[in-house]
Amino acid sequence: MKVALPQTVIVVLGPPSPFDRLFIMTGTAVEDFPPLGARNDDNFTRTPQGVVDLSLFHGHIFNPGISQVAVSAAPASFTGSDNADDFAWAVDQAFPVIRPDGTLELHYDAAVAGEGGLLHRIAYQVFVQTNGVALTRFVTSPGAITIPANAAATFTLSGAVAPAPVGAPEPIQILPEGDQAGIPSVILVPPGATVFSVGCTIPKDTFTAGTTTPFKIKGTSSLNTMTAILMVTQL
Repeated sequence: MKVALPQTVIVVLGPPSPFDRLFIMTGTAVEDFPPLGARNDDNFTRTPQGVVDLSLFHGHIFNPGISQVAVSAAPASFTGSDNADDFAWAVDQAFPVIRPDGTLELHYDAAVAGEGGLLHRIAYQVFVQTNGVALTRFVTSPGAITIPANAAATFTLSGAVAPAPVGAPEPIQILPEGDQAGIPSVILVPPGATVFSVGCTIPKDTFTAGTTTPFKIKGTSSLNTMTAILMVTQL
C-alpha cells in the first residue's frame, strides 16, 4: 500500500466551535487487490477490507477521546478481464478508526463485478475536527550516556506541549531509531498538563562496542514532529 500525492490542509477554527482545528486530507491509495469468490448477496467479488494508515502518509495523529472524523472513498482505477460479460465496481462503505496511540486509519470495503477484475486505486477525503496540540520541547536527560559492556542503561525522555490537552489525554507517538523494547510507543499527556516525562531503557548490547552513536527518537503530536538526540557511547 502507498498513497499518491497525500495532501493536508489545516484550518484554524474559532468559537462557537468547541474545536480549534479542522484537518482536511486527500489522496489516492494505490494497491492491487486479489480477486476473490462471489459475495452471497449479489454477483460482486469482494476484496479484503482495505486499510490506509493516514497518520503514516499525512504525518499527523489525533486524540481518540475528542476528535470527530468523517471520511469518504471511491474507486479511482480498475481493470476488467476479457471474460467478463458485465463489469461494475463499488466502494460499499468507508469509515475511520483512531487507535489508542492516535493513529488515524481509513477502512473501506471495495468490490468489483466480473471474474478477474481488480481495483487498483481508491481516492479518499477525510475531515477531522479536533484540538491541535504541538510539541514545544522534546529532549533526553541526560543528553549523553556511556554504557558499560554487558549492561543496560536508562535515561528520561521529557517534553512540553501547547496548548494543554482538553477533554481527554493527548497521545504523543514515540518512534526511536531501531527497535528499542525499553522505550514506550506512546505517551499520554493528561488534560490540563503541559509537560510530560517517562523513564526509558536501552537494552544491553544494543550498540556496537567502542562507538559513539547519536541515538535519534522522534516524537509526533497532532500538529508537529520533533526529534530528540541522545549521544550513546558503548564501551
